[in-house]
Amino acid sequence: MARIQTVTLISDLDQSVTADETVAFALDGRHLEIDLSAGQAGLLRELLSPYVAAGRRASNGHSKGAAKRARTTDAAGNAAVRTWAKANGYPGLADRGRIPGKILEAYAAAH
Repeated sequence: MARIQTVTLISDLDQSVTADETVAFALDGRHLEIDLSAGQAGLLRELLSPYVAAGRRASNGHSKGAAKRARTTDAAGNAAVRTWAKANGYPGLADRGRIPGKILEAYAAAH
């Protein structure tokens, strides 16, 4: 015996229309999904577009504590942290590679 099952997504926003897509977004550290009609999804994107345009991509794996740390991604920034760390008694910091979080936090606090 064959059986066909149909799943119908209903808009999470108002439950009055069929949802056409699931939209994923994140806010305040919460990663969320919402089922919306095409019109609702378009409106959401339109309303958020100025914020998306002004925002920047977050680094992977940032927790609230890690987000407070100073992160540098450019060679000049890393060099400045390394120079400061060596001048302020943080021995053993390599000239290349990951800068330990405690050094980044201390650097951020000093600046």
